[in-house]
Amino acid sequence: MKGKRTTRQRLQVLEAVRARNDHPTADQIYLDARRADGKISRGTVYRNLAELAAQGEITHARIPGADRYDLRQDQHYHLYCTRCGQVVDAPIAYRPEDDAAVEQATGFQITRHRLVFEGLCPACAAANHHKPAPREELSDHTNHEGGITHAPEQVCRHPDGEEPSRSL
Repeated sequence: MKGKRTTRQRLQVLEAVRARNDHPTADQIYLDARRADGKISRGTVYRNLAELAAQGEITHARIPGADRYDLRQDQHYHLYCTRCGQVVDAPIAYRPEDDAAVEQATGFQITRHRLVFEGLCPACAAANHHKPAPREELSDHTNHEGGITHAPEQVCRHPDGEEPSRSL
């Protein structure tokens, strides 16, 4: 590791990130680290994630719903499923020429840009074979007796039957 002194907890957090390839949230990393060391605190995990990102050991990816962490160090884009919350690396190259164009047009000194493509992953798109109900049908309604009925929770079920992560 670069920079600061390496601690046992920092190594545990780094190992928890290395053990995953799904762009985990800080909470997911905390739960994994906690399984390895029942005494590690959430604050310790969060501080070490911030330190590892600052040192360039991991990447902090700002994704809608919850920030994620990534072992990949190069500048790259992400895809985010708005239904199940899956995050994957986008299969296109980073475009540094966009940095230069914005810098020239605005006078800002650009160091990088971040891009997150949002939509449905293939599994959620396949499960979305019918159109969602109109928005008003999904909201709470007052029934004829004056009570409130609640809209059913919409959950994406992947074709393999697994329920997606609810970390977002």
